[in-house]
Amino acid sequence: MIDLTQHDDHSWILKASAERARAAEDRALLQEFVDAIAERRSRDLLDLTAAMERELGWPAALQHLKRAAEMDYSLPVSPGGCRTRLEPLKYREMVFGFFSCTGLEPVNIDTGALLSDLEGEASMVAASLRFSERVCQLAVEQITSSESFFFDQSMVISDCRPEMQSAFETLKDNELKRMKPVICGDTIDIASLWSTEIGRRALAELGVKGKQLSLSEDSVLPVIQRMLGTQPDWYDDSRPLRPQEYAKPSNHMYNLLLASIIDQDQEVLRSLGSRHAVLTLNALLDSHIAAYETIESSEEYRNLVYCINSHVAIRTQESVAILGKLANMDDARVVTPAVVALSGFYHESAVSVLIDIVCNTRTKEILDTSLSALENIVKKSPEARYMIHITLRSGRPNRNRLKRVYQKMPKDPMSRYYD
Repeated sequence: MIDLTQHDDHSWILKASAERARAAEDRALLQEFVDAIAERRSRDLLDLTAAMERELGWPAALQHLKRAAEMDYSLPVSPGGCRTRLEPLKYREMVFGFFSCTGLEPVNIDTGALLSDLEGEASMVAASLRFSERVCQLAVEQITSSESFFFDQSMVISDCRPEMQSAFETLKDNELKRMKPVICGDTIDIASLWSTEIGRRALAELGVKGKQLSLSEDSVLPVIQRMLGTQPDWYDDSRPLRPQEYAKPSNHMYNLLLASIIDQDQEVLRSLGSRHAVLTLNALLDSHIAAYETIESSEEYRNLVYCINSHVAIRTQESVAILGKLANMDDARVVTPAVVALSGFYHESAVSVLIDIVCNTRTKEILDTSLSALENIVKKSPEARYMIHITLRSGRPNRNRLKRVYQKMPKDPMSRYYD
């Protein structure tokens, strides 16, 4: 046998080809990391990282996590699969979730700095412990100093730190004391409500825009009054309105997120990719639906579709409920983009909505779109395969419509559990 690398003058070609092949393989694997983050497929991200740690060690896996922050991915709802940069707050939320720190993302430290701090660790387990310890310490400091913006107590693991739970318990009373809206003429200044997490969530859910609210907003004012209760200066309009300094997030990315929620700036919210934008997007989508049903203009329809696409860009499970509501409307022009959007959510809740549509719809266009959406989800979700299999064995009407998807399902070692 001839050793070409030693006897052939062109051995450099073989070496260069091997290097290019390795580089291509590395890029493909890195793109898998990016796509898992972009699509919020937490389980796949964990599997990818664990597999790389087994093969190449924790430092290599950590480098892929870090490099993913600067990468692009394809948006499924864009014409031609337009590529976009991985959204920074989506990336941050996925990283924090990976290390079991969901709900603590607003700590005032860069994501890259937190990951760089893990380079000396020997394993993913050790790195997770270090990450959690550092983040919990920073979170306690911010929460105890009465900074509550975007911290989510409902998602924080109970055993993170006892002092954090205590801080959360005292935070609500402190926030209520800081919320002092002022009525002046026929408007009310609600800047102080936006300066607290309680007020921010309530106003975002109500679809309030800006820091001034008209007293004619009958649907909003009662909610604010119930939230505040009886406060002595709630109706004090005798004081001159002077510029005031209100609390804001110390983390500059979350400060930008807050400003974008207040202004309902959909472009910025979409570019940041945070799950905290969903309340605002829900309110905007409800508004666009109402406007489209009233006017049925092309402009209102474009606004509606763009807002649907924003849900896909941010890609949280909470969006599935509102997209599911749209997918069950009577207007096919609204149903179709909603069903297409659901194809980008690789979660059991989206599969359940689509299976219901397939079994119940009488419209061929919607049926075909729903089946195509399921085919897309099945590619990356074993849970979808199982749910389709169970439906085919049930007594649901029109269940045989799912056979096309079932027959195209990829065969893997888990397939034996579906037979």
